[in-house]
Amino acid sequence: MSDAFLSHAPADAAWATELASRLAAHGVRVFLDEWSLLPGDVVVHRLEAEIRDTANALALISPASVASPRAHEEYAALATAGARHDLRFIPLLLGDVTLPPFAANRTWRDFRDVGAQEYDAKVAELAAVILGHAPDPATGHADSLAAALP
Repeated sequence: MSDAFLSHAPADAAWATELASRLAAHGVRVFLDEWSLLPGDVVVHRLEAEIRDTANALALISPASVASPRAHEEYAALATAGARHDLRFIPLLLGDVTLPPFAANRTWRDFRDVGAQEYDAKVAELAAVILGHAPDPATGHADSLAAALP
């Protein structure tokens, strides 16, 4: 079982893979279809099982995902799972896009126009949250704790 399910549009696969690699470097086990789906898997069954069993979901919201029927289906499944069990659903904004209404009631992270240092801090914060590390009382964010992660 993974620590986090990463939903993205096919056009965002390179960005998603980079994010998944960075999260993995912090010890997060990421379900990314490019890594996790095996020959012979029934895709819809595997995705449903992973969404049902994961405690964390990251959804890349980008111009490509807004136009992707597959991304819309995954978002709907994630929203439903969030209502049925304790799923931490974190929208991640990329590119010139507005947060969709279904994700507006969640705390999201903005990856639009971030530099390398800010990107690393946001990834570290996501990793800390996914792994269950409490926020730093001094900052209110998990990023300083994530710096101590392996």
